[in-house]
Order: sequence, then C-alpha cells, then structure tokens
Amino acid sequence: MPHTLPGTTIPVDPGQPDAAETVLKPLFLAGGLMLSQVAQLTGLEPYTVQNWVRRGFVSPPVRKRRQFCRIATINLLKDCLQLDKICCLLRYVNGDLDDESDDLIDDAQLYGYVSALTLRMEQGVLPTQSELD
Repeated sequence: MPHTLPGTTIPVDPGQPDAAETVLKPLFLAGGLMLSQVAQLTGLEPYTVQNWVRRGFVSPPVRKRRQFCRIATINLLKDCLQLDKICCLLRYVNGDLDDESDDLIDDAQLYGYVSALTLRMEQGVLPTQSELD
C-alpha cells in the first residue's frame, strides 16, 4: 500500500524525514493552489473546504501554504475527533486564527511535525520522549 502525506492524497516516501516540507515547498513556489487543486490533493470536496473557511476553522486564502497545512491537519484528525474539538486544539496551539502573533507554532510547521510523526508511526517506529518534546 503506497504511503501518502497525512491528510492528503499526495504519495510520499515514508522514510523521508522532512516529507511534508519536500513535497509542499514546490507546490507553493508559484504562489499557491486553486480550490480545485486543494480538493484534489486532500480528497475533500470543494464545498467542505469553503464551509471550513466560512465557519472560521480555516483562514481565508491569504497565506495559502499555511491554509493548506491547516486543512490537511484538520482532514487528518477528522476521523478521530469532532471538528469543533480539532479547532479547539488548534486554537490552543495557534490562538486567534486571524492573529499570527499569538501562535505558539505556525500551522505549516505543526503540520510538518504531525506528518513526520504519523509517517514514522505507520512504519511501526514509535517516537522517543525527547523527539516528542
């Protein structure tokens, strides 16, 4: 079974330590993605992404890489947590969605950590306590 970047349909080598960065960086060199591309890369319907923006779960597409990473993170977690619980968790880490100054960690960096951890665990490699810290 081929591995995909967590929360997306993008194929990835699970042994690559910075898979999210390696795959996502080229996608945003030209400025970003259209809604149809985000839908294709996440497996979500376009109206779902629009609904998440409208409900305040995802910021409007100003910082597109950051927005895509937040969408992928929510998509990854939505099978095990309710949307409002996911957004509460993300609000704890990133404060107000519209104010980046209160972020403990950027959505793109958070997604990189979560995807690296998820890919390692899919291979049966559990993180050490120092890696989790």
